[in-house]
Amino acid sequence: MKQAGKLAFAARAMITLCAVMLSWHSARSQQQDQRLEDPHEMTAIGVISENVREIYAREVEVCYIEAGKKARGPKFLDCLKRQVSGQQDALQAIYDARMSYLNSYSPELAASLQKAQTAWSQFREANCAFFRSAAQASYADEALLNCVLRTTIYRRVNLRWLIGD
Repeated sequence: MKQAGKLAFAARAMITLCAVMLSWHSARSQQQDQRLEDPHEMTAIGVISENVREIYAREVEVCYIEAGKKARGPKFLDCLKRQVSGQQDALQAIYDARMSYLNSYSPELAASLQKAQTAWSQFREANCAFFRSAAQASYADEALLNCVLRTTIYRRVNLRWLIGD
């Protein structure tokens, strides 16, 4: 009987210890999450990624609402195409501004950016084509457009941060 009592006590102690550890871990995770929400606590790449995530979420949310809260179908695809077009126009404007700025003081850097932009365009095309081919046939167009949208937003934000406003 004494041994059964000791086992019950040990089991209760272990359960209590696990509950304390879980609550401590949860509180610590919340503190870390709160720290990461402050852009000053992130690296430059972290800030860029967070900006991209926010912009992408807004762009897709517009399409989701416009398509009747469905993330598929012709209305959603048409909206995604418009969002991609708008982001490509915004990227082109940022790129043109950066090229103009770089040409004014360093033609070598401008040539380097031009070469990088060409390589990036080829990467985006090949990478998003892969996403399309890897997706289920019924989701292939959405996969392609989502890839192009996110990749274009990332490049635009990256160029803006890299060279500055």
